[in-house]
This record gives sequence, structure tokens and C-alpha cells, in this order.
Amino acid sequence: AKHIIHSCTKSITSAAFGIAVDKGYIKNLNQPVLEIFSAKQFANLDNNKKAITLENLLTMASGLKTEDSYLYRWKGLNEMVQKTDWIQYVLDRPMAEKPGTRFEYSNCVTFLLSAIIQKATKQKTFDFIKQHLFRPLRITDVSWVAAPNGVSVGYGGMWLNPHDMAKIGWLYLNNGRWDGQQIISEKWV
Repeated sequence: AKHIIHSCTKSITSAAFGIAVDKGYIKNLNQPVLEIFSAKQFANLDNNKKAITLENLLTMASGLKTEDSYLYRWKGLNEMVQKTDWIQYVLDRPMAEKPGTRFEYSNCVTFLLSAIIQKATKQKTFDFIKQHLFRPLRITDVSWVAAPNGVSVGYGGMWLNPHDMAKIGWLYLNNGRWDGQQIISEKWV
């Protein structure tokens, strides 16, 4: 039977991001995040916000004041899920500090990674993961919650069975190789 894997989902989102990098959909981890969403206008815009890179998101050192972990009783997460445009909500947040300064666990930031995968690959993040990660690992029984705009939430909401969860661990123990095939680059792992 499937189980909700909560924040373990973040590792799968990260794996998908790595695959998107390996396949050339995402070219530069130093790219500013706001460039990716250049069609939108964001509140609290300053030089620190303009400096947030993809790497800052991946290392949870965005500098954004998301306040969306247990430390804040999930205040920011509860606010975000009430909105229709979660990307707008996250990138409207004020800055707490310069990007790259400090690790600050953030669900909202991992949601942004999922949104970036979808934008870069021009397909739903869940479909991208099914094609490039789950299919080679023969993982078929999965469900994943999406935001109101259809973007897979990234930070949680995924259901997997324990044997399939173990496959993800085994893939990483083998430096991204599965059944003789490099699924994720060793460098990313």
C-alpha cells in the first residue's frame, strides 16, 4: 500500500531538478530565479531578491522570509496554500537576509523548484518525474498533490509504497545508476 512520504518528497523534487540539469533543460544554477519568472512583478523587490539563484533555492539559503516550517508553526505554508498563485506568494515575500547567508528550511522554496522544473521542461513536474525517474525504476503506483495552478507541490504530498521508496535510496547509493543506466548524473548525486 502507498504511504504519504511527506518531506521525503523534497528529495525526489531535487532528483528531478538534477535530471532536468543533466538533460540541459536548466543550464546554470547561478541563474537568478526572478529571470525565470520575468513576466511577473514581485513585491518587496530589492537587490537581495534579484540575487537569489537556483543554487540558493536548492540549498535552502534563498534569504526569503517564508516562515513555513515547524519553527513558525507553518505560518507561511498555511498562508501560501490559501492563495491561488503560490509562485506569486513566495516571490512576494520580503527578504530576511542576503541569499546564500544561512540555511533556512523552507517548503515554499521547494515548491518553487517544482514550478521551475515545469517551466523549464514545458511539462508537468509529475509527468517529467514519471518519464525520467519513475519509469526507469519501474515505479508505477504514485500520486502527488498539485497546487491550484497545477504545479506539483514539490515539498510533500507524494504517496509511494515502501518498496518504491527503497528504490530511490538504492539509486542514490549507486551514484544515480539503475540497472546499468545512469538515471541521475553522479555529479548531481
